[in-house]
Amino acid sequence: MASGWKIFGLLMYKNMIVRKRHWRMMIFLQALVPIVVFALLQAVRDFSVQPPVVVNVSTHYPLYTQDELMEKIDNSLHKVYYVPKNAYTDKIMESVRYCLRLLPENMNGFANETEVENVYTRSQAQNPILSAVAVIFKQYDQPTIKYKLRHSWKIPNSLYQSLLEGERISASTSMYIDMMPFIQIQICLDEAFIKQITPRSNIKMSIQRMPYPPYVKIDMADTVFRMVLMAMNGVKLVYNLLSWLITGILMSTIYIIPTIILFKNTFSDNVEALLEYGNAFIFWLLFTAHIAHLITFGMHIGAYFSKPRFVTLALAIIYMAAISFHQNMARQEVFGVIPYLGIIFPNIMLHRLFQESNAHESKLIGIQWHNLFVPGETEYGIVGSPAEAKRILYNTYDEDVSIRMCKKSYKCFRNADFDTNINVRLRPCHAKETDDVELHDLDENLAVIQDFPEMLGIDQSICIKKNKVALDDEATEFDYDKTNKDFEPVFGNALTPGIQIRNLKKSYTTSWLRKSKVHALKGVSVDFYKGQITALLGHNGAGKTTLMSILTGVTSETEGKVFINGKNIRKHLNNIRNDLGLCPQENMVFPDLNVFEQIEFFGLLKAKNKTKNEIKKDVLNLLAKLKLSEKKDFLPSKLSGGQQRRLCLGMALIGDASIIILDEPTSGMDPETRRDTWDIILKLRGEKTILISTHNMEEADILGDRIAIMHAGRLRSYGTAMFLKKQYGHGHIEVTLSTKSWCVPEKVISKFDSRAQQLSVDSEKIVLNVPYTESLPQSLDKVESEKKKLGVTGISVSLITLEQVFLKIVRSEDSGKHLNELFTAPLQKVTGTELCMQTISALFCKKFTYIRKNLTVLLTILILPIFSVFLMALSYSLPTDSTDIIPLKLDMYRYPKALYSSNNEPIAQKYRNIVQNVGGEAERVASDINVTSALLNSSMKNLVEYRNNLIVSAEFNDTENNIWANGFYSGIALHSVPLTVNLLSNSLIKALAGDEYSIIASRQQLPNTIFSSQIQLPEADSMSRVLLFCMFFFPTMSLFVMHPLQETATKVKQLQRMTGVTSLSYWSTMFAIDFLIFTIGVLLITLAFYIMDVILDIRLYYKVEILYLILTLELFGINILFLVYLFSFMNKSRSTIITILGVAPISLVIIQYVLHQVLGNFDWLNPLHILQKRIFRLIPYVSLFHGQLSFFNIAVQNARCRRLPNILHGVVCLAKDPCCGLDCKDGVCKNQLSYFKNFEDDMNFEESIVYLAITPILYFALLIILEEKLLLKLLTKMIGTKLRKEQNTMDDQVKKEKLAVAVEINKINNQSVNTKEELKLGATETTNLESLQSPINDDNSLFLVYELSKYYGKLMAVKEISFRVKPRECFGLLGVNGAGKSTTFRMLTGEEMSNSGIMYLKQAEIHSQRTKYLSEMGYCPQTDALIPSLNAFDHLRLFARLRGIPKANIELEVNKWINRLNLTACMKQPSGTYSGGNKRRLNIAIALIGNPTLVLLDEPTTGVDPAARRSLWNTLQSCQAAGQAIILTSHSMEECEALCNRLVIMVKGELVCIGASQELKQRFGAGYDIYIQLNPSRTDEDVNNIKKIIESTLTCDIRDENLGFLAYHVTDYNTMWEKMYDTMKNLKQTYSCIEDYAVLSATLEQLFIQFARGAEIIESNISPTRATSHPETV
Repeated sequence: MASGWKIFGLLMYKNMIVRKRHWRMMIFLQALVPIVVFALLQAVRDFSVQPPVVVNVSTHYPLYTQDELMEKIDNSLHKVYYVPKNAYTDKIMESVRYCLRLLPENMNGFANETEVENVYTRSQAQNPILSAVAVIFKQYDQPTIKYKLRHSWKIPNSLYQSLLEGERISASTSMYIDMMPFIQIQICLDEAFIKQITPRSNIKMSIQRMPYPPYVKIDMADTVFRMVLMAMNGVKLVYNLLSWLITGILMSTIYIIPTIILFKNTFSDNVEALLEYGNAFIFWLLFTAHIAHLITFGMHIGAYFSKPRFVTLALAIIYMAAISFHQNMARQEVFGVIPYLGIIFPNIMLHRLFQESNAHESKLIGIQWHNLFVPGETEYGIVGSPAEAKRILYNTYDEDVSIRMCKKSYKCFRNADFDTNINVRLRPCHAKETDDVELHDLDENLAVIQDFPEMLGIDQSICIKKNKVALDDEATEFDYDKTNKDFEPVFGNALTPGIQIRNLKKSYTTSWLRKSKVHALKGVSVDFYKGQITALLGHNGAGKTTLMSILTGVTSETEGKVFINGKNIRKHLNNIRNDLGLCPQENMVFPDLNVFEQIEFFGLLKAKNKTKNEIKKDVLNLLAKLKLSEKKDFLPSKLSGGQQRRLCLGMALIGDASIIILDEPTSGMDPETRRDTWDIILKLRGEKTILISTHNMEEADILGDRIAIMHAGRLRSYGTAMFLKKQYGHGHIEVTLSTKSWCVPEKVISKFDSRAQQLSVDSEKIVLNVPYTESLPQSLDKVESEKKKLGVTGISVSLITLEQVFLKIVRSEDSGKHLNELFTAPLQKVTGTELCMQTISALFCKKFTYIRKNLTVLLTILILPIFSVFLMALSYSLPTDSTDIIPLKLDMYRYPKALYSSNNEPIAQKYRNIVQNVGGEAERVASDINVTSALLNSSMKNLVEYRNNLIVSAEFNDTENNIWANGFYSGIALHSVPLTVNLLSNSLIKALAGDEYSIIASRQQLPNTIFSSQIQLPEADSMSRVLLFCMFFFPTMSLFVMHPLQETATKVKQLQRMTGVTSLSYWSTMFAIDFLIFTIGVLLITLAFYIMDVILDIRLYYKVEILYLILTLELFGINILFLVYLFSFMNKSRSTIITILGVAPISLVIIQYVLHQVLGNFDWLNPLHILQKRIFRLIPYVSLFHGQLSFFNIAVQNARCRRLPNILHGVVCLAKDPCCGLDCKDGVCKNQLSYFKNFEDDMNFEESIVYLAITPILYFALLIILEEKLLLKLLTKMIGTKLRKEQNTMDDQVKKEKLAVAVEINKINNQSVNTKEELKLGATETTNLESLQSPINDDNSLFLVYELSKYYGKLMAVKEISFRVKPRECFGLLGVNGAGKSTTFRMLTGEEMSNSGIMYLKQAEIHSQRTKYLSEMGYCPQTDALIPSLNAFDHLRLFARLRGIPKANIELEVNKWINRLNLTACMKQPSGTYSGGNKRRLNIAIALIGNPTLVLLDEPTTGVDPAARRSLWNTLQSCQAAGQAIILTSHSMEECEALCNRLVIMVKGELVCIGASQELKQRFGAGYDIYIQLNPSRTDEDVNNIKKIIESTLTCDIRDENLGFLAYHVTDYNTMWEKMYDTMKNLKQTYSCIEDYAVLSATLEQLFIQFARGAEIIESNISPTRATSHPETV
């Protein structure tokens, strides 16, 4: 096998082809859209914002003396309050007032803080721009002075100035100076205390902002644009989410590099680039790391889900929750948590990357290698740096986890699916090892899988458990003589083994706790030979797939040896795999590679020493053999099923592997396509060893040179088909004769040997087991010559079938097992009102059962909207009173640093001590330099430290008369101003009065005012929350479509309707339960809103609000249920419809809202505005959105009024607030703002309620129209039913059948039916009617079809077909794919409207008595009409109730059918877990339960193993005997011959023949087959002589030839049996290499293929005498 690197390269090549195939999507969505959007936004930014101001010199700020600070106080705007009011505080505050130069009326003292708050609240209501500061004395008569300053303006809690806030006063250090007299009061108050303690001191304080080095001043708008632009480039990796990591990273360069180029450049010289200073390479590395982070995160999440839509939903929820949580953390200023969230969530990390980039750009540095781990946003700390180690560690961890999970899945290969385009989809390793896991559970890329461990660096000894298996390089000879008589020996060295298996055993542990073992293989020993095709047969669980899994190396053996081409599979696994081709059961193909690329990929994978050009030639040659040359550039989706199977075959054959394993290679093909595939496989034999697994006995018979039959883990028999047939047929052959009603079986039997046994006799067929004697040919010719006299219409001769051999080997159940049930009296069914009530009860029970067994869907419906409530709760930020007391201490900053200078040593020492006592660092400036210069020098050395750590500095100058103290505060640290003053005051008071003295200051905000609590834009506030709720609520509603859609898609709904269930009953019961679930969900949502309301104290949901919320949601629920039901009629996949219903509504709502706002802004567009509003509100999603938005707009105002403290309620009218007049107190308002405003507002609540109340009528009407197909019926009636194209030719028997149908319809209607046949046949009518007589025609027909036609546009799908079905008759309807069978079945079952024709079932006509017509019919559709979550008992109980079985007998009836169809073992398991065979049996049981008069079976035994198929045949035959009629369509000709009394073959929508199978074979000359088994050691000369003699003696064609087998087809149907037998007898006597031979009638399949391939009907060339006297062949 190619090396791991080569495989990795091929995978990369394949992924590149896939992306190339989607180049438009990749370039447009992944590259162009984000790049263009970014370029446009950058252009807007470049040409709109002010150019940055580059300051090349250091910036020095003015010094504010005490007098200059006091000049900023405005007596008309500033008020000062103090508490408590006493003599001491009056004295202090009088000094302060004098210092502040305030008027006496602007300073007031109060006894307590409550009085201050009341006065302030009333004053602020009268004067909104009032600025007040209250001094609260805590301790003033002791050495340690404590006070608190309460301020009116909100001061941010953040420590540093935000980049986005810029120099805005309210978010900068200036707020303490200019917005309110905070710092002025602090200075005056501290000075008053110092003077009181040291009266002689004369202190002069001033403050000054620290100087700043050269910098670039960026326009604030530019800063905002920076954040927006970079956030827009959060790479849209929806399409990369599940692709390989490396491919995703490589492809990301398409959009990363252009983005970085744009980051480094601008469209205008007036602005700087977004990455003006940063290192583009580092940014590229970080961006690429984000891509890897995002992909691995997606892979990690995807590993827990099996469906892409679940992955998408999970990621959407995770990302949205992460964003909301991040925003909430940022709002709460919990910055330490956010970086750790980024370690997990890539979208948060991307946001942090852009934040850090902007922060470093603002420092004129950008992201560089030296600051890669230095935080730009200091509040995040080191973990917030642009390339923190934890992020890299996480990426490594995430990739490691993904790979480890892939490794784990490799160990569980039996339970893992491999997606061809992406990564491993995991399943848990808990599946029972006894399960016969099909190979299609593996990746179609077997060659990739086999080297998967090497690619991941896994030692295969880890993946495949080492058992004690000998690694001998030679296999011992297999001695057939020591096995058993059912193994055909191979003598000498005539055949060379390709696969040698010796004593192979495989055991599985089924229980982890009990360690119980089940033996899947029990000592299998066999040789599969080169140059031969071996067919491996066995029922499900026999061990054949386990054997094939061991041969392909997917699983390991427990004991034994396997040699392939002489190499031990354990020792040379890679070499063996390189020479092995696999065609899995399912069509596993790469959806985005064309036919040529698919095969070329595997050719390159398995190439040994070939160049790429040589491989291309091989691919073209193989495509020619596969007849796919014309399709080489087609994608798999454009191929038919047969073409896809041939493509899979080509993928197995390329590379010229000597070992080919084919698993069900023709599954699901029609006979013609299957025959073509057989021809391809037969031509492959040569030197290859081919192993085929199949359930099709005909396929095994035709393809298999040897047949290996497995049962219960053992190989039970092995040999050629002829050997096995004779071994188990005991020298007998089977003769089947089709007869007329008056035929006497005893007379026919007497013509054969006395040892002949009668196998079965019915009204139209006799089956005999006749010993093979020399007189057999004469007996056959004798019956042939006398068949008109005997009443025989056709003869078919065959050996025991391979299926019978198989059934004998596996000891199938007795075919007469259920005969004791045939004649049980039918149950008396309930009717009328009782049946109606039972039907409704059954539908309710079905719905409850579905819900109970789909709890995941139910929980999603109930929980997902609640999750949106949680996210809404995170988004609430209520204006609360900031009652936190913030101490003004330097230790609020980490590692503070201060520079100082002083000519007074005591003061300098006290300053240094104070800084050091809080953990800071105080550095004294040299005497020859001033503090300003020292600060600038410090900034030049380390700007980051200067910005983040240098919070305060001071300069003291002691003169003879005064002490000058100048404090330097940081312009970046928000609270540096009061800290600077406090440090100055403490240094002075300690130096002048002693260390025991100190001043401790703190701050606290005054309570919120009426104006600060007002909601400025309630609609904007409500919009985001309503949208958030809708984004979760709307997709949740789409889940209600799952059940009806599932029933519609699987045709379960149709089966229910066919029992007589009305559309009203069906949809009413569906709606009632769904609405109950919806109501529970609404109550839970309401409860969640209420809990959120209580916890957050929003006071939004009181009684009225709760009732209105429930009302709107309930009305919406009625609408939305009917609306989603409409989507169940769409012929789309479930995921597509759920996606449409989940995504389209929110998009529609947003588009409509934008349109609503745009049109509403122009008066001249008002009519159009009103029109769109009324039309869109017919859509319940829009009505709910409008209603919720209107509701929230008013509700948030009412909630605000309830939240207002009592102190503000007293001033609401004074401030002309909306809460005026609501009479609110203690959180309760006697009145409230009305939600109904008489339709005054453009978007009002009451109008939404009205629309939601009316529109359910519209949607329910549409639902009934679609269900009853009223529009289609009306259209059909308008167009008319005249046949567009009449049939020109018609077989004579088909004409007779049509006439007979016309006669019976005439009897029903008691009037003449004018038909063309009556006019044309005229005088021959009596003869025609007489010729129609048969044993089953004695009574009136049960089912009549007359001139049934259907056309689609100009295409006539069904052309005037007419036939009848009698009681107890099985009527076969055959035809190739596209012949019109499915269309006919859909018309018979009422699923589609016919364009013309009449159908009667028990005299009930389909149009006039549709319910009665359908209720008499059972139907088993071609696809499995099952609800996956319901078990067999649930399904059968439902249909037993619907078909009127009395309640007391339902359990008995259900158990009866479960036993009859052998469903006991799986009756309690969900039907979705059933094997294909069990699903078909359950579908048949559904069709048969309740004994419907007519049963329609469409491919009833597809995928059923032979034993189960024969059991089903027995059941159907017993039902026939009980009186039920059956219409059957099947691709199995053997099945049709076994079951059908009569059959028709359809070609291009027409009936080309009708009659019993033996009769049809005779009439249309199918011929005979001669099979010759040769000794493999025969000489070529003998074979050539044999061929010459046969071809010269008989008119025949050679059909097959290999080393040990010859097959001829005798085309002359006039050839006598005796002549053929004599020829073969003489040849066997002459040539000893002929071991055995058989002369047989041809099969029905050959006749079918003859019609399918457009062969001309030759009946007109057949002489009348011979046409009625010759035996048939196929």
